[in-house]
Amino acid sequence: ILDLRMPEMTGLELQRRLVSNNQNNLPIIFLTGHGDVESAVYTLKHGAFDFLQKPINPLVLNKTVEEACRKNLASVPATNLKNNAINKYRTLTPREKEIFLLTAKGRSNKEICEILNIALPTVKMHRANAFDKLDVHSSIEALKMYESLGISGEKDAL
Repeated sequence: ILDLRMPEMTGLELQRRLVSNNQNNLPIIFLTGHGDVESAVYTLKHGAFDFLQKPINPLVLNKTVEEACRKNLASVPATNLKNNAINKYRTLTPREKEIFLLTAKGRSNKEICEILNIALPTVKMHRANAFDKLDVHSSIEALKMYESLGISGEKDAL
């Protein structure tokens, strides 16, 4: 729970810092006696869960905190799965990443050989290594993992 006016750093500054450093996985609720529409809109557009004004009924505050916690806890498994997938992906060698990405995009081993100008046994070895490290067993699973990673383009951003 943040206030717009806090000592040393405002709630808006703290929210900006947490969001820009990707350090915040907890919901932010603003509770302030100095709110205006512009501040409320800004905080909500930048990920705040809610913006409440003082004085507030304690039951409303309690309900808001409970709802924020419930939604946050529901999102934890998905976040953990994505982080796990990213960590696994980062263990791949550059060649394994290339082959994984091409496989996930539906390219056959033979097509990958032609694209990368390498031998079929080499493609099969790197594909097997990548699949083993990522714990995927088919091109369909590779596609699902690829989509969950949020990689754009042929080159990985992770």
